[in-house]
Amino acid sequence: AFNDYLNALIFEEVIPTIDLPKDELKEFADAVFERFGNPFIKHRLLDISLNSVSKYTARCLPSLIDYVEEKKELPKRLTFALAALLKFYDVKKDDEGYYGIRENGDRYPVKDDAKNLEFFENLWKEKDSAVVAQKALENQDLWQRDLTLIPNVVKQVATHLENMSLFGVQKALKSL
Repeated sequence: AFNDYLNALIFEEVIPTIDLPKDELKEFADAVFERFGNPFIKHRLLDISLNSVSKYTARCLPSLIDYVEEKKELPKRLTFALAALLKFYDVKKDDEGYYGIRENGDRYPVKDDAKNLEFFENLWKEKDSAVVAQKALENQDLWQRDLTLIPNVVKQVATHLENMSLFGVQKALKSL
């Protein structure tokens, strides 16, 4: 399911928004697939997740915005990635720092700017996916803009969050 998601994300939502020669776009796609196809990456995903909000803002948000401008609709996979990012930041704090809890109950450490982590810890005390999406997406400190100004983005991200909560991330991903 993830490979299908990644393939569709890259070829249907990201590459169409990038103005580069075809050979460079192919190199870009190949590099993404090589990175995620690496069997050793699973051990490094938490390392890669460091400062994920700023990474999403720099790497994914421009594609989401360009896609909306060009297609006049929301990219469902990029908004799913945004919802998954918010879900990843469903954090709590203890003596060792901030952590999230996987669907199987395992804890994982989350490292980011303290201000961001505190915001998300307080945000996720709210249980309504629509409120979580609204408050997160309007936070200009996170995204350098108010994402709620993008038509229907709050509703779509909230729907993804709700599906993740009801069915789990893997099943929600398959439903795309």
